[in-house]
Amino acid sequence: MDLDGDKIDDLISGSYTGGVTFYKGLGQGKFETASQILPKNVKYDSGELALSPCGGDWDGDGDADLAVGQISGPVRLLINDGKGNFTRAGNFTSGGKEISAGDGGPCLTDWNNDSVLDLLLGDDEGNVLLYPGTKKGSLELGVGSAVLTQQKQGDGWKPTKRDPKSPTGLAAKRPGVRVKPFAADWNGDGKLDLLVGDFLQVAPPAKKLSATEQTKLKKLQTEMAQVQKVLSAAYQRAQERALKDVGAKSVQGLTPDQMKKWQDAYMKHYDAEMKALEAQNERAMVLQREIGKLVPPAEATGFVWVYLRK
Repeated sequence: MDLDGDKIDDLISGSYTGGVTFYKGLGQGKFETASQILPKNVKYDSGELALSPCGGDWDGDGDADLAVGQISGPVRLLINDGKGNFTRAGNFTSGGKEISAGDGGPCLTDWNNDSVLDLLLGDDEGNVLLYPGTKKGSLELGVGSAVLTQQKQGDGWKPTKRDPKSPTGLAAKRPGVRVKPFAADWNGDGKLDLLVGDFLQVAPPAKKLSATEQTKLKKLQTEMAQVQKVLSAAYQRAQERALKDVGAKSVQGLTPDQMKKWQDAYMKHYDAEMKALEAQNERAMVLQREIGKLVPPAEATGFVWVYLRK
């Protein structure tokens, strides 16, 4: 992707705390030293975490602009001046409301082939939504619709089993979570296909336990459920108190300034809750280790799923 107008492909990369990085292409697979498009070494309560950029000529002026998703919050647009310098144009909206996603993974592409770029957006639950562009350069998009069948909250986080009879080798029929979509003509038939990267957990083969081990496991799991219930309630209290501090009922629809205030308030209440529950947190880690000795933890991995356009 050429970001600075010299007709040589450049490279961009997002990261968890490293902002968005630009590597100027020199040709023949070589790049200059990295420079920053969005700030590096951000604080954990800043909201600028897990940034995921994707390029596309959004305003139709011949250079690549950037859509950027984040850990939690709106998807923003950065406009290119043609020389690789970017300014924040604002956040994408639909029906006048900001388009947000947890672990948002945007992709700018003309999915419906109307010569106006659209927004494909992956999220932390494994869904991919399409927001059709209305006109070149406009931040207001059409109503979102599912490109993949939406799954129930939490389903994508459940470990899947291996299945040698499946084409993928897994029992899972679709991507896991934290999905990042990309559109390309994968099979060369002139139609855009969908590629989806994910985070997926694969369950290990079941370990045969003795009667004594089964009894111990049940006891550990029961205690873990009780501890997690206490911790979950603390997370919920922190979120609710933060919303009260900013005078809102939900994080959906918060402005960037309100979101920043909510994140700051949440971290304050969260730290206070965790300090009061230090013993429970330590016990949860002990229980997790003990359960892991009896039930090996799932393998954390990821795949790229290919969906061919009909």
